[in-house]
Amino acid sequence: HQVTTKDEEIADLQKKLQKMQTALDDANHNVRGQQMEFGMYQNATKSKLSELHQQKKILKKEVIDLRNKIDELGSETNMLQHKCEHLDQTVKNEQQRNQVLEKYVSNMEKQVSVQQNMMEI
Repeated sequence: HQVTTKDEEIADLQKKLQKMQTALDDANHNVRGQQMEFGMYQNATKSKLSELHQQKKILKKEVIDLRNKIDELGSETNMLQHKCEHLDQTVKNEQQRNQVLEKYVSNMEKQVSVQQNMMEI
């Protein structure tokens, strides 16, 4: 009677061991699947990170180029502004010169007119 109980106990323990072994196999299978998913995710992340790093380098270079362009345009604008100011001053000077010449011509015309009137008398 005791042998049967021991045999039953052994059979019960073997069933438990079988169930535990199956559960362990299932858990190992799940872990391998998760490791594969994680590996793929990790590779995708590395790839995306590398791509973003390249884009960052490109954008950095573009920012530097744009800043240089802004500096160039600023210098060019300053140069053109000085040139424009110089031309404005030249125009003012010429206008003043023209006014002086117009007064001179007007005075000369008056003198000629006076001299003509004197000659007629």
